[in-house]
Parts: sequence; C-alpha cells; structure tokens
Amino acid sequence: MTKTKKISLLVLGVLIIALSFTGISYAMWQINNSQSSENIVSVGCFETSTDLGTNTENSAINLDKHFPISDNEGMNLTPFTFTITNTCTTIANFQVNLETMSTSTISKQYVKVAVNNKISILNNLTSVESTLANASSSNMLESGTLYPGQSVSFDIRLWIDEATTIEDLGADDPNNTITYAAKVTLATSAKMSSNNAVDNLMQLVSGEANNTLNVITKEAPDGATCTNTLWI
Repeated sequence: MTKTKKISLLVLGVLIIALSFTGISYAMWQINNSQSSENIVSVGCFETSTDLGTNTENSAINLDKHFPISDNEGMNLTPFTFTITNTCTTIANFQVNLETMSTSTISKQYVKVAVNNKISILNNLTSVESTLANASSSNMLESGTLYPGQSVSFDIRLWIDEATTIEDLGADDPNNTITYAAKVTLATSAKMSSNNAVDNLMQLVSGEANNTLNVITKEAPDGATCTNTLWI
C-alpha cells in the first residue's frame, strides 16, 4: 500500500470516529426543559338557593270549600311566596313550573293562576315536561336569567275561575269532593355565556338600583375607573 492510500484511510477513519462522537455528544449534552407552572382551566361555581320559608307545609295554598271567584277576589288571597337567589359566579337560567297532581279532579281550563300580578288560565300556559312522578301534567309559570348575586321573588295565587259552573266541575252530586292539587317546581341551570356585549353590560350593572337613570362607576382591571350613564 502506498503512503497516499494509508493517509487517506487514516483520514477516513478519523472522520468516521468524529462523526460517531458528534452523534453521541448530542444525546450526552441534550437539555430538556418543561413548564414550571401548571396550565389550569377552571369552571366558575354554580349554585342557586330558594327561600321557601321555615315551614313549607304552612306556606302552601289551601282553599277549603272554595267557590269560583273574580280576579279581584283572587288577587286578595294569601299567596305562596318564594325567592330564588343566584349565590355563585355563573349566570343562571331558571324556570318555575306548576305541576298538576294526578289526584286533581278539576280541569286546568277552570283554574286561574296569578304569578305576581300576571293572571292566566292555567291551561293556556306553555306545557312542559313533568318532573314529579305523581304529576299528570306541568305548565311553565315563569322563566328568566339571574346574574351573580341577583334574586327574584314570586307570589303565586290559585283560584277557580269566576265563569265556572257546577256543570263544568261535574259536581252534580253535592257529596262529591272536587279538588285541584298542584306543586311548584323549580329548575335552574348554568347559562353558557356568549361573552357578548349585552351579557357583559348586564353583569356589570347587576345589583344596581332599578332607577330610571343611573350613573354607575366601576373599576377597570388596570385600576382605572370609568363612569357611565346607563338606562336600566
């Protein structure tokens, strides 16, 4: 073998060894880093409370030996009263239903119901799915939205419509007992916020007095304050 060939082979061998060590060095000196803090996605709490009074049985509507009466008389009856409060940070939807028990013997077309100051024939209200096992039907009395910290109160009254006759009630036999039995049920759910301007504005003024004109000052995230005049 000539001297030139020996040198060439030597150089080739050194080059192969150098390349091998280069590959090893990448693994040997590799540095791995990871994020020091956790990425957390959390959902705001959701909870509503309902104030039905300390004795819900005594607060129920009980009309014994009741006869058809006018709307004016019906509005003077003692109501069933309760309050719903959004006690958490998530916007809440609510729905108040009146579920008719299967023991009722009066048709809903003869029953008047007043929700606060709004009077309706029960049968004319929107039918919804019953949640009680012993209910024959259910009608929605009211629905709406509660922002964090907001409350809404209801006075519910029931009576037999003034235009109802004995024949309508099927009370040909005076010994027959004609009754209407129902329970108020409440469903609440978290509202998936669309993050639009209306939701943001309504949450901003949540809890403010419902005057005709309000001047409201709120603190911005950067510590600055902004005063706006809002019609609410």
